[in-house]
Amino acid sequence: MDWDSYNTRINIRGTTPRDRDLSYLKQSLEKSVNSLSCKKVLINNIERDIIFDSISSTNTVLNEYVIKAIPNETFTLGQMVVWNNANWLINDRNIDDEVYTKGTLVLCPFTLKFQLNSQILSYPYYVISNSPSLDENKYIITSDTIRKIKLPFDNNTKMLKTDMRFMGDTFGDGKPQCWKITDLALDKGLLQLTDVRDEYNDSTDNIELGICNYSVLSPTPSEIIITGVSTITKLSTATFTANSDVTWSVSNLDESDNVYVSQSDITDTSIKLTAVDIVGKYIILTATSQVDTELVSNKTVQIVGLF
Repeated sequence: MDWDSYNTRINIRGTTPRDRDLSYLKQSLEKSVNSLSCKKVLINNIERDIIFDSISSTNTVLNEYVIKAIPNETFTLGQMVVWNNANWLINDRNIDDEVYTKGTLVLCPFTLKFQLNSQILSYPYYVISNSPSLDENKYIITSDTIRKIKLPFDNNTKMLKTDMRFMGDTFGDGKPQCWKITDLALDKGLLQLTDVRDEYNDSTDNIELGICNYSVLSPTPSEIIITGVSTITKLSTATFTANSDVTWSVSNLDESDNVYVSQSDITDTSIKLTAVDIVGKYIILTATSQVDTELVSNKTVQIVGLF
């Protein structure tokens, strides 16, 4: 064997001891794909292979596992996983993923349902802790508990806020336990809620849908219609309305950063625009649906003179 062939052979897995160690580790992990520890799961509704490395050291009831991604794949903190007919949350993830991505998978046996505009959304969650609550005089209220829960943090759950209520389990009397959010915090990229037990209200809570403070909303229209004038006299004010809940924005047709109108009395369905002391300029009023952000309507308005 000549030198070049020998050199190529010994360097096939890297030119340094570190590179070779890294290659052998990845090769060893690749073999795990055919082992019993490799499970098929759904991550964000996409089928993936995940290696169940061990039961977490903090696990007491087999509801938490240490997992690894197979080589050349990864996962992120806060992703939802469906495995073994149950919902799980990726609760932790290592920063050093040079060899593989490692994390913690926690069972989410509960579901938080809430109403966002006309949508009803569901998010699996797990309970971190329960504790008795105290009233203002520091007496323990045995019928109440305070608990902390964790769930994914995204564009929907970031809309949760204090005093929002949601339903829990239903027991023998047919009335569900209800919870009220008293505090929100981010913990390693996950949303942590502090909840206090609350009473079921049959006049505001919809037990069939599982939603507290349910409100009947009109269905989202197939298009956004902006109603209002097409011209505004300088220094005067005009009101514009939309046929559903929208987010308003204003831009200039000439794409400049100049201010041609001021905005006031902004609601989900209306806005007032007051023109500055200028004539001949055009602005574009945009209404974007709060339910479907791809549903957008524009109206061009010209600023005109008194005569």
